[in-house]
Amino acid sequence: MKEEKLYLRHIVEASGRIQSYVAPGKSEFLRNQMMQDAVIKVLANVTESIDNLHQATKAAHSDMPWKMVKALRNALVHEYLGDLELEELWKIIHDDLPGLVDAAKKILKEKYGTEL
Repeated sequence: MKEEKLYLRHIVEASGRIQSYVAPGKSEFLRNQMMQDAVIKVLANVTESIDNLHQATKAAHSDMPWKMVKALRNALVHEYLGDLELEELWKIIHDDLPGLVDAAKKILKEKYGTEL
């Protein structure tokens, strides 16, 4: 298993890329297949990094929706034959992802004494 700090850094950095990809706005995201593919791929990688965090870390931050992240990861990776709802994905990116990034930054600071 890779060092947990690398996963945390990846969560922060890759989430920043997602935010830059969707910067053109929701209507562009909903119509642009290439943007959707990029976001889905990077978000799947972010959820994989989250899934690889130590159980003790997750237990110490039990306020985070770890099980929901795992379910999202499974949906993104396996795509369940197109069952991904783009509107829901947009909401996750804007409503949920920032909280996960904040948690990763907090863990980095508390556990490793670094911001990145």
